[in-house]
Amino acid sequence: MLIKIGRNLRKKLGDWFHQDLLKKQVYVLREELDAVTSAVLKLADTQRNFAWALNKEQKRLHRTLINKALEQLGYEDSGNLISDIARLPGQAIMILIDPKTTFPEDVRKDLEKLVGEKVRFVINTHNQVSILTQAIGRGRDRRKVSIESRIRVAHVPIDNLDTVSISRGRLAQQLTELHVMR
Repeated sequence: MLIKIGRNLRKKLGDWFHQDLLKKQVYVLREELDAVTSAVLKLADTQRNFAWALNKEQKRLHRTLINKALEQLGYEDSGNLISDIARLPGQAIMILIDPKTTFPEDVRKDLEKLVGEKVRFVINTHNQVSILTQAIGRGRDRRKVSIESRIRVAHVPIDNLDTVSISRGRLAQQLTELHVMR
């Protein structure tokens, strides 16, 4: 009789564990967590797409500003030498130019004086690793740069995080449209 009661209790405890605890609480919680995770991932994807759309609009505005500045300086044709542009207002401008293009030094100096920002150039090799290492600065080991194209992330070894390195990383991010991380 005691054995029968023990088996019965074990069965009822097992049934309670599966029916009440797992099905009604743990599985429900797991489903809710899955729904929250899915919503957060969708939100992150939407925010990333919005950020890159804003980046494109900023680039268009920066290009307009630089073309107008070049016009004001009397260098209207120099705007045609620019393939792409990245800018941190008040800090620096990074201009992407084709390998065969030579941007006149006097134009660069006059542009720096007019806008009050450092002007740097990057050669458009059509290779994102090359553009990243040029933009962030020489001395970066190209072999240590990795790009996850699917999620648009570039891992770049940045040892010293001084203000110049941070600024150049942000400019590189604008030029390549990759999120630059250490």
